[in-house]
Amino acid sequence: MKVAIIVGGPPNSGKSTFSVSLVRALQDQGVSAEAVDLDLWAPTKDYIEGKISKKEREELKRSKITKEDIDDAAKRLERAKESYDFVIGDAPGGISGNLRPIYQLATHTIILCREDKQTEIDKWKKFFEKMNLPIAAIIVTKITGKEDLQANDLIEGTLVGLKREPIDTPVIRSMASILRSRFGL
Repeated sequence: MKVAIIVGGPPNSGKSTFSVSLVRALQDQGVSAEAVDLDLWAPTKDYIEGKISKKEREELKRSKITKEDIDDAAKRLERAKESYDFVIGDAPGGISGNLRPIYQLATHTIILCREDKQTEIDKWKKFFEKMNLPIAAIIVTKITGKEDLQANDLIEGTLVGLKREPIDTPVIRSMASILRSRFGL
């Protein structure tokens, strides 16, 4: 089964760090996985992976998202789905129906939300439900504190310290194992 998960949530919640870290954990467990930066107008994934500098990222950032940007991001996700069994799309930090061409390529979603923006989780749930995208997990991110993970029908948990560099924690590794099992990878 090919899996394409979109990671959505408010800006600065740690979506890029989470995406890169989860893919590394999946790869360590033998899964053909890749993270795809779908936020081409603020390319955080490339910054985290050391492909561009902070200055280059700032220069690439822009507020206006064009149809061509959206089409390019959708093509990136489609190409990754052809090459990998498990793809995580690192989505922009805003809810927008204009991003439908990207989101419609996903099989599932994960909502990642920083602790001080938890009131936005319901907005993201409603948005993804309107898109008929099943939510695999809801993760709250914190700067400090204790991590945890509960795996019921919906995976829920807390991650700490997503600072724009890959992390390797028991919660990330557990989440990779749970997703690998749930999707038969």
